[in-house]
Amino acid sequence: MSQAPLVGKRMLIFPDGLVGYPEWRRFTLEGAPDGSPVAWLQGMDDEGASFLVTEPRLVCPTFTIEVPAHVRAALGLAPTQEPRTLCMLVIKPEPLTITANLLGPIVYNPDSGVACQMVLAESNYSARHPVVVTELDSGQGGGAC
Repeated sequence: MSQAPLVGKRMLIFPDGLVGYPEWRRFTLEGAPDGSPVAWLQGMDDEGASFLVTEPRLVCPTFTIEVPAHVRAALGLAPTQEPRTLCMLVIKPEPLTITANLLGPIVYNPDSGVACQMVLAESNYSARHPVVVTELDSGQGGGAC
């Protein structure tokens, strides 16, 4: 499933907040103007809540999840409608490392912006999946999934 690039700015509403932060419900998702595959998820309830996000398949091409019926219903997805999926990135400066949280992906309704952070308890994915950037424009992630 290919997703459209992360461009522009839109509101995402997490009715249950983020995992561990139920009070963080309103965010703006803003894609980079240069078409970069990384976007900002900026908190509106707490301006200190700001995350870099990207599409999980860019860092793990085999990434797939099954969105349960109760999550699909909470997002207001039509029976054949697919949600958009994001993962949070963590950048550590020394030594420079980038990891992706594939264990707690964000799924959202692309029409309404209703979102939730799933926890993939029965998964082999990692909360610290290494992201290897070999070329800026390659769009390839690193490490086995």
